[in-house]
Amino acid sequence: MKVAFVLNSTTRLGGATKAFLTLMRGLREKGVACCVVVPDAAGVCEDLRAEGVTTLILPYRASVYPPMRTLSEKFLFLPRLVWQQWLSYRAVPRLSRWLQQQHVDIVHTNVGVVRIGFDAARRLGIPHVYHIREYADLDFGLRYFPSRHSFLHQFSQPRSYSVCITRDIQRYHHQTGSPASRVIYDAACPYRDQMPEESDGDYLLYAGRVEPAKGLDFLIEAYARYARMTDAPLPLLVAGNIDNPEYFRHVEQQVLGYGMDTRVTFLGPRKDIEQLMRKARALIVASGHEGFGLCMAEAMSVGCLVIGRDTTGSREQMDNGVRLTGEEIALRFGTEAQLADRLQEVTCRPATDFLPMRRRAFHTVNACYIPQVSVAAVFNLYQEILL
Repeated sequence: MKVAFVLNSTTRLGGATKAFLTLMRGLREKGVACCVVVPDAAGVCEDLRAEGVTTLILPYRASVYPPMRTLSEKFLFLPRLVWQQWLSYRAVPRLSRWLQQQHVDIVHTNVGVVRIGFDAARRLGIPHVYHIREYADLDFGLRYFPSRHSFLHQFSQPRSYSVCITRDIQRYHHQTGSPASRVIYDAACPYRDQMPEESDGDYLLYAGRVEPAKGLDFLIEAYARYARMTDAPLPLLVAGNIDNPEYFRHVEQQVLGYGMDTRVTFLGPRKDIEQLMRKARALIVASGHEGFGLCMAEAMSVGCLVIGRDTTGSREQMDNGVRLTGEEIALRFGTEAQLADRLQEVTCRPATDFLPMRRRAFHTVNACYIPQVSVAAVFNLYQEILL
């Protein structure tokens, strides 16, 4: 069995890339031959080649409309759209030839917004799997080209399959009940025999890209409210790559406007995120429409208390925990006021009060979000496809 993965990006820090690497490595251990298509030679492309994975570097872009947030983006909209389509037009035949040369059995596109893998697979008459990790429009403000309807129509085509990382993602893409669709949760981390040592922690943590989809501005508003109602507020550390400089400047102005520049620290991207999670009083997941929330499961796996927004993927993770353990595995919130109350709660109560909740969360991750579970599910889907 040989599978070609098509990636949207070579960044090492994105949740989609982390989930892909875990999946690919697990499949290789099961004897699946893997090759990978990437849009450039940086980042994870270097890692793949170091591991001996055959890679094709092929210039292409996501099949979405360019942004139109600023005057310059509006001015460049048409040239960018034409350039994107020209790249795709050139990429599909080249990808098709390479897939034939590699004797690929299945094409597996790692996100829903990249189309060239689907088009090349149709040319060759081989199966294609979309790994849908995002809402696209709800979370990242992306618009499918030429339309969302055209994207959804791809799932009705012969030999077209989907893997959705939550039931809600599956529902949103009209795939619920489809025999060609599976819900397979991402593998957040390896199985652990014991929850790592807990720490009282002296800070709150945000871990994720600095962009509108992740809700950092929402968190800052709630944190400002919390700081006003707390005698000794815990500092807030923000760890993550700045994907949107304009949004980052907006958040910085928020922090300065509330006079909280000594309490909120921007750390940038970090390689020691697991250590930061272990020592934090709590991790806050504030995304309005989180696809899955890899950092949420990662935090739970190292014994970090999670304060999660009660919506989409974050809600599904918390609901899974309730079904599995009978009780909550995280502190939920919906509004800024509720989040401020949660921050106040973890500040004023002893950390030991939350130890049972953290243990339930740890158990949930070990049961649902480990490589053994997700890799086996994808491998079984491949076998069904090729029967």
